[in-house]
Amino acid sequence: MSLSPKAQAILQLLVDRIREGRITPDDPETFFGYKEIHDSLGLSKRGPHWGASLRHQGMEDLAMWLRDEGHPAVTGLIVSQQSFTPGDGYFEVNGHTPGDRLWWADEIRSAITYNWSAYVSDEALPTYPELVDFTQAIVEGRLATVDVTARTRCELLRKRARQFYTRDGRLCCEICGWSKPDNRFSGDIVELHHIRPLHELAIDGVTMTLKDAIASLAPLCPNCHRCAHSRRGDRSTFTMDELRQMISRHD
Repeated sequence: MSLSPKAQAILQLLVDRIREGRITPDDPETFFGYKEIHDSLGLSKRGPHWGASLRHQGMEDLAMWLRDEGHPAVTGLIVSQQSFTPGDGYFEVNGHTPGDRLWWADEIRSAITYNWSAYVSDEALPTYPELVDFTQAIVEGRLATVDVTARTRCELLRKRARQFYTRDGRLCCEICGWSKPDNRFSGDIVELHHIRPLHELAIDGVTMTLKDAIASLAPLCPNCHRCAHSRRGDRSTFTMDELRQMISRHD
């Protein structure tokens, strides 16, 4: 099943807001209202209320595509501005009882940390001077309590870092030079390594500029990434210099 243009536009809008860091998982007031989606996409009202109108203008198509393809139900970010909950159709299309808040909350957390790059458009690659001048604060490594305690990762940072380290359309390992050999592979194979492990960060995370945050990451292939985290005897990782000394580069 392919996405209709209107469904694609809704997905792009939702992912853009996630990447901007404007969604707080436990605060539905930071989510989208049905009318807000209409206004953002220039849609006219076609139905007795805004929810019904949007359902017939891409939201239902998107919800079914997400379900059938096994992606998080990100349409749960579209809520009534009165109750701040999704409509019953959101739960029903996914086989859940309307009002199932625990499932809804899990889907929102999954959607926020999901890599949507293969399904939406990315912004143009920022230039180095733009990164130098960019002062937006990024919080990386903040602890979030779900069913278990896990480190959150900033989607905006991951997106910008992937863009910054991509050269001539290729994201290459900083240690061995490997990159994805064929576009038949979906998504990113080369991973972003935290030079300073997340478990060493303060509970509230670390606030830094985007430029400094990107410099704290390094693209590594799965093999080199595994090596970085395989230091014998303690939880610390190998430094980039240590990895370069141990692993030969293949350009």
